[in-house]
Amino acid sequence: MQRKQLNKPLLLLLIFVSINLLVGIIIVPDFGRSTDESVESTRAELAINMYSGNTAVNPFENYEQLGHSRYYGTAISGLVSVIEQYVFPNEDHSTKVFAHFTQFLFFQAAIIGLFLLSRFFFDGWISLSLAILFATQPLLFGHAFINPKDIPLLTTFLFTIIVGFSMVDNWLKDNNNEVVIAKKTTIFHFLGIIKIDKNL
Repeated sequence: MQRKQLNKPLLLLLIFVSINLLVGIIIVPDFGRSTDESVESTRAELAINMYSGNTAVNPFENYEQLGHSRYYGTAISGLVSVIEQYVFPNEDHSTKVFAHFTQFLFFQAAIIGLFLLSRFFFDGWISLSLAILFATQPLLFGHAFINPKDIPLLTTFLFTIIVGFSMVDNWLKDNNNEVVIAKKTTIFHFLGIIKIDKNL
C-alpha cells in the first residue's frame, strides 16, 4: 500500500514535469539574454580557448578585464556552449535558446530532486505538494530559463544531499550493530567531555 501511495504522487509529478517541458519548448524563444549571460559567455569562451590549447587568444589578459567576475566558474556554461556549437553548428547562438532550455531542464530535475528529498521526511502527497509549489513560483520559473549559474548549482546541490541521505540510510540498514556501538561511543565520549569540564 505504501509503495502504491509513493508511485501515484511520483507519476503525477512526472506528468506535471512533462507538461512543464512542453510549455518550456513553446515559450523558450521568447526569453532574451539576461545581464549575467554576456559575462558568462565571455568566461566560457575564454575557458574553452584555454582548455583547447588555442594560443591565438591570451585568456589571462582577458580574464583580468572581467573584474570580480573572473572568479566565477564556467563548467555548465562552457559545456553547454561546446554542445550547442557541435549539435547546431549553423544556428545563431547569440539568442541562447539552447542554453536557456538546458537551464530549464536543470530546473525540472530540481523539481524531481525536491520531491525525492522531501520523501525522506514526508509522505508522497506532501512531497508532491512541495514540489509543485516550488515549481510554480514565478520568480524561480523565470530564472529557470535565464539564470546560467544558480539553477544548475541548485540542482546539483539538491541531488548531492539526496545521495548523502541515501548513503546514510543504507548504511544504517546494513550496519545496525555498528550503529549501536557508534551511538554508545559517542554518548560515552560526550559524557567524558562533560566530566572533564566539571573537573576544570
